Amino acid sequence: MSFFGSASSNEANPVVVLPPGAHRFAGGFLVGPAIRVGQDFCLCQGQSIFNDPDLASTARDSGPAAAWQQAFAQHGAMAPSHVSGRFAVLLVQPAAQRVFMATDRFATWPMCYAQDQGVLHVSHRADTVPLPGRRLSMQALFDYLYHHCIPAPRTVFEGVLRLRAGHVDRKSVV
Repeated sequence: MSFFGSASSNEANPVVVLPPGAHRFAGGFLVGPAIRVGQDFCLCQGQSIFNDPDLASTARDSGPAAAWQQAFAQHGAMAPSHVSGRFAVLLVQPAAQRVFMATDRFATWPMCYAQDQGVLHVSHRADTVPLPGRRLSMQALFDYLYHHCIPAPRTVFEGVLRLRAGHVDRKSVV
């Protein structure tokens, strides 16, 4: 399973060639298990275990993406604190011009992103973030040679960040 794409609220008529299995929303696309409720769009990966009985019921009846949408509606950025398991979730809310990204405490399902000119580019790998003009980061290469790893949120590419393990990030897409 993978997800990638771009989200923007200021593109008049974007021309996007969708990959097979992609889901389109205003200004972008996503690939993976997803649900759309109204204008909001939720994509999730992994195994989300909802601790709240209402959320668990929604997950059983309508799937984990619907339960994630309900969790964010009820708890906002604290939604992942009501979920255990290994997961990554992306919630796009075009009307509010924001995107929520969250990952479990081990970042089992990595999420990399870059924001460029009001467009949020997202992927499961740093090298597949659809960011034009991507360049290697000299600091990241130094970190790798000296520490034998590149600690999050930095990646090997300038301007491409990795969501830290156990974190929620809210981005405005203007």
